[in-house]
Amino acid sequence: SIAPAAVERIEILKDGASAIYGSDAIAGVINIIMKEDFYGLLAEQFYGSTEDGDGETSTTTVQYGTGFKHGSLFMSASHFDQQEIAARDRNVSRDADGRLRGGADLRSSATPSARVTLPDGDTVILDDQSGQYRPVEANDLFNYPDFTSSLVPSERDFFYGSASYDFSEKIAITLEASYTDTSSEAKLAPTPIFTAFEQNPIPVAADNIYNPFGVEVIDLRRRMLELPARRQQNKSDVSRFTGILDGLHQGWSWEFAYNFSRSKAKESLNGLINAENLRRGVGPADNCQGASTDGCVPINLFGPSGSVGTQQLDYLRIAGKVKGESELVVYSLNATRSLWELPYGPVDFAFGLEYRDESTEKRPSNLISGLGTIGGTNFEPTSGNREVREIYGESITPVWHSVDKQQKLDIEAAIRWSDYSDFGTTTNPKIGLRYQATSQWLLRATYSEGFRAPTLNELYQGASEDQAFISDPCILPENVGVLTGCDQLADTTRNQYLTVTGGNSKLEEEKAQTWGLGVVWTPSEYPGLRLSVDYFDIDTENVVDSSAQFIVNQNASKGLFADRVSRDDTGNLQLVTATNLNVGERRVKGMDVTLDYQLPYRAWGQWSTALNLAYIDEYSIQLDAGSRTIELAGTFIDPASEGAGGIPEWKGSLGIQWAKQRWRGSYDIHFVGELEEEVPSSTRTREIDSWIVHDLQLSYVFNILNGLRISMGVDNLLDEEAPFAASAFNDNMDGRTHDLRGRFWYAKFSQRI
Repeated sequence: SIAPAAVERIEILKDGASAIYGSDAIAGVINIIMKEDFYGLLAEQFYGSTEDGDGETSTTTVQYGTGFKHGSLFMSASHFDQQEIAARDRNVSRDADGRLRGGADLRSSATPSARVTLPDGDTVILDDQSGQYRPVEANDLFNYPDFTSSLVPSERDFFYGSASYDFSEKIAITLEASYTDTSSEAKLAPTPIFTAFEQNPIPVAADNIYNPFGVEVIDLRRRMLELPARRQQNKSDVSRFTGILDGLHQGWSWEFAYNFSRSKAKESLNGLINAENLRRGVGPADNCQGASTDGCVPINLFGPSGSVGTQQLDYLRIAGKVKGESELVVYSLNATRSLWELPYGPVDFAFGLEYRDESTEKRPSNLISGLGTIGGTNFEPTSGNREVREIYGESITPVWHSVDKQQKLDIEAAIRWSDYSDFGTTTNPKIGLRYQATSQWLLRATYSEGFRAPTLNELYQGASEDQAFISDPCILPENVGVLTGCDQLADTTRNQYLTVTGGNSKLEEEKAQTWGLGVVWTPSEYPGLRLSVDYFDIDTENVVDSSAQFIVNQNASKGLFADRVSRDDTGNLQLVTATNLNVGERRVKGMDVTLDYQLPYRAWGQWSTALNLAYIDEYSIQLDAGSRTIELAGTFIDPASEGAGGIPEWKGSLGIQWAKQRWRGSYDIHFVGELEEEVPSSTRTREIDSWIVHDLQLSYVFNILNGLRISMGVDNLLDEEAPFAASAFNDNMDGRTHDLRGRFWYAKFSQRI
């Protein structure tokens, strides 16, 4: 909801800061600083496109800033437009059958022609050529990426304005307001029907007029290509207002702030099926015979693609709609001053009071809330609110310095008390040491206790029904009769299972202990060089989790969670209940390395370089006291399977910048290390390749008015394809870590007036 053009800079604080910033600051803080001191008029146009001619992206920005006797004014408006990239248009994503790349066949068993499992256990499919049913073959599957979006088309309008006014030398006011309107439309494959695996199964009656078998059919699967691809339309608007009154009084610097923000959203998913109408349409003939008085229409699921006629489609098709909003109101008072003078300097102190009122609400249509749709997510309404009262204090105390002040030691201490209306109070301290050993060497260390309050959705979200992607251990023959929960072989063609998730109002906060140790080197013999190395260790308890995959694994291997896992008489998963719980422990350890070097200006210009490396030494989770610790560093588990995504051990970037008079240039290299994954429906593991991307940009400022800057560049210069991930449902790649666009060309024109 923030346009990059309106951002002045982004600050990243890498150590735990719950004592100062409150909830969610366990691992650090990202502060986004908006522009203020901007003068004149700027018009900017960006346009870019991939090498393949899709994914076209444009941004139009206008900014104006001015100053007057006692204040200033800044306004920024922009329009962003991004076009689609279809899954079928990229090599990595066009085929859900990944066997040729060392993966698994993830195509769907809901096929355009009816696929039927008969009471005797035989599975047959309608042959399009002969019009007769034949035994199912391995290749009788549906390739859904032919219909889906990889890059979702979207538009965004953004406005930001700020104004400041000095009432006197000691009192000033700042007002900020922003508004963002976003819309997008994603495409999904036409709705699949799995009659046996809805929460309320939909058997096809023996006397259904289209049933050629004359027996009740429990398990029928069919892809409704008679319906167009599902289209998920999302619209949202976010508005925010902030007022800050600050001043000076008897040595105190004080600030009173009011913040209000509201987010409204609505979602519409077309091409869904009314579950109750389908149940009647395939049910006993007595309940739906021809054009009955209540409009029931018999449904033909047994024919080839195209056999479901217009009247039947009109009876079945619906759109699922959801509306929701969240609101946040914050009042805060902050004050700072030097309290007293010690032999080695003044003690700086800050304290603050804060009151927050948060609320959220999500309202699905009646069919969605009543589990009445097929092809979308059914869930109950969500509503929750909380009030939070907080007090914090922070001090920086100079403990010692040498006579020449080249060496010194400071102690930072902070504490925060929080009172939540929905789960109680928490107190979190922080202490840090900062030791300037010499003019070249700085050492720093921190210890903090942090917390993360469960979100309102985690607490109060209504039960949600979805077809989640789960690897069932019981589809592997080698596990049958060996694992406690696998007494018979489950259906090997399935990878989606009915799963119910939801909130838990009795959740407790996540608690963390964070250690940090860092060193900074600024050698005098190399002016402009700065090297920093920071080690972190974050241990979190009471982790909020809702992993359906973990529950299924534990049930299969040890027979646990029997009340949360349901299987039918043939051993197939029918339902997994995975509502939120406080479970186990997560520990993350690693290191950040940053090297900046700015060379002196020479005849060939100014050169500078920046190297950033991130290393994850440990990312371990233990989901309960009785389970083994799982190491995730260097692994990928798809979020669609309730996983943490890609956690590469190594990530890095190297940037080289050049400037000479009116010219600017940059060359950047981005690196992501290899990842290990489990191949679905197997006991095999494989390696996801490392990924290196090169970006290049060159710009020139023409002496037109106050400056016309023309920039041209290319991202992913060598057109490096995103590495294949066998266990990634969406597009066969890790969309949070890699980018499937390929080579992307762009140009930007900026005119200052």
